[in-house]
Amino acid sequence: YEKKKIFLHPLGDHWHFRIPVWRFFVSQLGAVDGTPENCSRLMNAGEHIVVFPGGAREAFKRKSEAHQLIWKNRIGFARMAIKHGFRIIPFASKGADHVYSILLDGRDVMASPLGRLFDRAGITSLIRNGEMIPPLVRGVGPTLIPRPERFFFAFGEPIDTRRFQGACENREALLALRHEVEESLKTQIGILLFVLDQDRDAETWRRLLNRL
Repeated sequence: YEKKKIFLHPLGDHWHFRIPVWRFFVSQLGAVDGTPENCSRLMNAGEHIVVFPGGAREAFKRKSEAHQLIWKNRIGFARMAIKHGFRIIPFASKGADHVYSILLDGRDVMASPLGRLFDRAGITSLIRNGEMIPPLVRGVGPTLIPRPERFFFAFGEPIDTRRFQGACENREALLALRHEVEESLKTQIGILLFVLDQDRDAETWRRLLNRL
């Protein structure tokens, strides 16, 4: 914002805006409920939007999913970009997956007696079969103190969606655009992982803490 005078509006998962008090804080950060209607309003106003296609499922990763994109079959972001002629700037970050170790993830919880209790209580669909359950994690030692990690960020080349004009309901076009964004992000993630590994080996005290 300081350099470009651009205020970014993240599209948030619906559950953020169903929780009293919490929804106030996320709104103060500029986030909006990630509905197509809200997205269209922002785009029609020429606002800049941050989209996390994986939503809560990608945020609440499981043990084997570090550094992976968990998008399932989602193509809504591609549809909205094509419909409004918006450019997509692929944006990757690295560091968060090393701050904590996952002890139990959503899959583990749903396979436990607690998961069976959720099922009997009829709330399995509410928590999306465990996808809305945040992982149980640890940081330094057995604590929740995060491990010291630098975060690294990368921006890919902007992707012009105008060549798909009029194809916002064409599934092949949507999948092609989605694939292009995915490939750009995977390239950036690979580069950032290399940079992150080099940085993690740079300081003895950080190496020691990261091994706890």
